[in-house]
Amino acid sequence: MYPKTEINCIQVISYKSIPSSKSSKYKNLEVETIFDLKPKYADQSPSSLSLRASHYLPKLVNFPTRAVQLFGFLPYKLDQNSGLHFSPKHAPFSLLLAFLIFTVAWKILYYTVNIEEILYPVKNMTSNGPLRRSSTTEKLSEHLVTSVILFSTTGIRILALIEGNKVTKFYSKLTHALENIRVVEGGHENIEEFVRSSGTWITRGIMASASMLFAPNLYFTILQYISICQEQDDTSTMKRILVGVGVTVKNVIGISESFYIFWMAALIQGIQLGFVVLEQNFKGNSSKHEIKSEPEFEEHVENINNLKSVVENFGMVFSLQIILMMLSYSVIWAIDIFLVINKAVTAFGVGDLVLDGIVVAMALFMCNNSVILVLLAIVSQNLGEQAGRTIDLFGQYGFDKYSEELRGKLQGFFSVMSPTIVTHGFYICPGNYFSLNKRTVTSVFGFLTTYVFVLLQFQGTEK
Repeated sequence: MYPKTEINCIQVISYKSIPSSKSSKYKNLEVETIFDLKPKYADQSPSSLSLRASHYLPKLVNFPTRAVQLFGFLPYKLDQNSGLHFSPKHAPFSLLLAFLIFTVAWKILYYTVNIEEILYPVKNMTSNGPLRRSSTTEKLSEHLVTSVILFSTTGIRILALIEGNKVTKFYSKLTHALENIRVVEGGHENIEEFVRSSGTWITRGIMASASMLFAPNLYFTILQYISICQEQDDTSTMKRILVGVGVTVKNVIGISESFYIFWMAALIQGIQLGFVVLEQNFKGNSSKHEIKSEPEFEEHVENINNLKSVVENFGMVFSLQIILMMLSYSVIWAIDIFLVINKAVTAFGVGDLVLDGIVVAMALFMCNNSVILVLLAIVSQNLGEQAGRTIDLFGQYGFDKYSEELRGKLQGFFSVMSPTIVTHGFYICPGNYFSLNKRTVTSVFGFLTTYVFVLLQFQGTEK
């Protein structure tokens, strides 16, 4: 389906390594450029006749790729000659190993030092010390939400490692599809605007998410340090230091919870980029009064089919990650709402600044979890709408520019494409289990709200 085109490995979201050996002239330059995502067409100007849609892809994925690599979510480098590498010599894999080692060490520390006794009072701390005894439902909810977060973030990293070959093949397929799409004159400004606004939106989203998590994590870190210092003398100084360091590292890593889903959103926007370029091509050629040839018709059909295949492939390759995150953060969101209500009621009755700060921190956690739940649905909805507009425009363009014979072929193309549009609408479908769109989000939040009331009723039976 795809032409045999040379693909630069660094287009496929990868790393660029400088070869080195004792006989190489690069032996003094043994430096690994970790986040080099320079596109193959970077030297081309917008007026170049050979400019391809893949020229714009790195502008969408650079920043989110760096973010997920930095926190160990994307633990591999892609080498053009040797393929996929998993080695401690490569920075991304080392970062994943560091995360897994810390996770195991923290769990060992948790059970040997009895961290629960030291840190649990933080959740109910006031200016005068611990305030009240939490209900059993509230205690279980707090334990469950921390366990689910750990399970989700660790599971995503491990799945990215295990399915590395599938993920890199998807990158290659996406890049092939975009490289096959020529950019005609007249639409550069609109394409650049889409890339600029989409890239800025993703970058600001990542920064906002990190800020939403950094502020409450910093607040809880301070309270936890206070709790450690107030602990009885039977806790040794070394144990307090270990707990303090562990708490700090845990909370710093915690700001990256949503990075992977923002990275997947950037990839979906990369697919949408292909449809945007095709739309601009149809608009640019519509003003030309000429009958188009069959090769051009075949090229457009091939490009649309390629993008359709990439959409389907995304849903299959990332299905486990998406389902894991959707299930995990659905549970987390419902519990966070329940905990915020509990803390807010307590804080309202006491009027204490420390408790008020805890309520604000929990509310920020809840807001970030809401973003995680809705983000992929929003970009999937945008992708579906853009694909629909592009295909409709192709139909108008074809019936205006093609000969009678090609119009018949165009009708055949739409008869094949229509069932897909009716069934899935070019939305992302993880494992073909469900479609990600705004309707899905509405159903999920309605379903979760019911469980918040169930938790409140459980707590009410304890009183």
